[in-house]
Amino acid sequence: MIHRIFNKLISPFCNPILLAFFISFIGFFQIFPAILSLNYKYFIYITLLCTLQSYLILLIYNILPNNIVNKIYIYIITFLILLMHAFTYICNSIFNYEFNIEIAGIISETNVAEILEFCRNYITPLLILKISIFILLSYILLYFIIKHSFNLKPTKYFVFYILVLILAIVSWCRYPSFINYTFLGQIHTFWYVFQRTPEIIKTLTIYDLTQIPEKPKNIIFIIGESHSKDHCSLYGYEKETNPRLEALNQIDTLLIFRNVTSPSNHTLEAFKFFMSTYSKYNSSTEWYSSPSIPEIANLLNYKTYWIANQNKRGFCDNIQSKFSDICHYQIYSHPFFEKWENKAYDEVILPKISEISLDKTPYKFLFISLMGQHVEFYRRYPPQFNHFKISDYNYLPGNQREVIAQYDNATLYNDYIISEIISYFKDEEAIIIYMPDHGVDLFAHDEYFGHGRKNIPESYLASIQIPFLIYATSKYRIRFPEKYLQLKQITSKPFNTDDVIYLIMNIMNVKFSTN
Repeated sequence: MIHRIFNKLISPFCNPILLAFFISFIGFFQIFPAILSLNYKYFIYITLLCTLQSYLILLIYNILPNNIVNKIYIYIITFLILLMHAFTYICNSIFNYEFNIEIAGIISETNVAEILEFCRNYITPLLILKISIFILLSYILLYFIIKHSFNLKPTKYFVFYILVLILAIVSWCRYPSFINYTFLGQIHTFWYVFQRTPEIIKTLTIYDLTQIPEKPKNIIFIIGESHSKDHCSLYGYEKETNPRLEALNQIDTLLIFRNVTSPSNHTLEAFKFFMSTYSKYNSSTEWYSSPSIPEIANLLNYKTYWIANQNKRGFCDNIQSKFSDICHYQIYSHPFFEKWENKAYDEVILPKISEISLDKTPYKFLFISLMGQHVEFYRRYPPQFNHFKISDYNYLPGNQREVIAQYDNATLYNDYIISEIISYFKDEEAIIIYMPDHGVDLFAHDEYFGHGRKNIPESYLASIQIPFLIYATSKYRIRFPEKYLQLKQITSKPFNTDDVIYLIMNIMNVKFSTN
């Protein structure tokens, strides 16, 4: 009995060709670059970690009862490894960085429509061909190895096998983070992020807040999407992409903040920061247990609305839906991710906003989430806003002209949407805040456009520099002249939207009792 158990435990080493295949296969994107860069220390550690994972995979393969079951198992494992490699290769070739937990989180909380948009914009026929060839060659090689491999005697070199296992386990204990770049680490990452998004824990009571009774009757917080400050005529861009908002600026009613950045270049991460007191600089509490804007507004007796031209949920619950669930009313143009294509323009939510503006409830707080300038840009505006033409951009490289024209048209349409929302409240006592979740890289570094790439400074900077606007109606300015003057005096100061919750609390005349 003991002899049989020993033979099974040693069995992965008895097929050295199959073991070597999986070691090099699992560590394909780590082992070979380490060799080429002459980083031998990393090469040794990552090879030992891949050996440990290969050992575990082949141990199960050898334990399974019959040839059919274990062959199905090994081909499924191979498919999963190939899937992780595909994600890694796409991240490397498009975004120029490794697959990580942030990317896995974005995948888990996205929806079918966004995946289709991503594929249309970034997955080229050449990329598909490369991945397909890699998959085909991997399966052909695996098939021949299984068919023609040989087994060594279990007792031969068993001391060496045990020594290798011990070294692999020691390597894992010494550098546990290295495993994140290999197969089991990536599988664990997906398992972790695909768990249910935590419910927001309401931690505040009215006694945790110190408030002045005077507060504005209407607060409207408009959250845009992928809005580049560099393509706003309000900020000096040569194309007139903000004609309606510029008209408001001419009569000195629009506050334009000049030096604002987003805390993240991805929507879901950005929402964690700007919707609550959660901060990247203070990790003492998680985002879901940090006080949030909707929670505070509810405690101050605002009737809260979440209005979105978005899907409420992706493959998993997402962070936005958790904040929206705190509000009294949630209105989504597409409640669930099953909607394959979100072809609705942002104007689809305008009638509901107009209706709410006529509600005589004393205090209202509206959170409005737009599709804005989300990729794909040409899908974000109706035909009548196709104002900018490719011929208007002859000074740009040929492959950039169409993209930039479409983006500027989407920005022009966004200008219309924001102006319409302002018009619904212009005769009321209201303050309206507009900011996007993040910006976008539009050929800032090379021929790439999309979410900024963190390891390329020009790309990342372009994706976090954002427009930030506040419109205060005449009734608000009359009732809160000091507050308005205070806002007017800080428009040139550096500001990160990580702190927007405190700005909004200041507008609501409330602060935390303890701090």
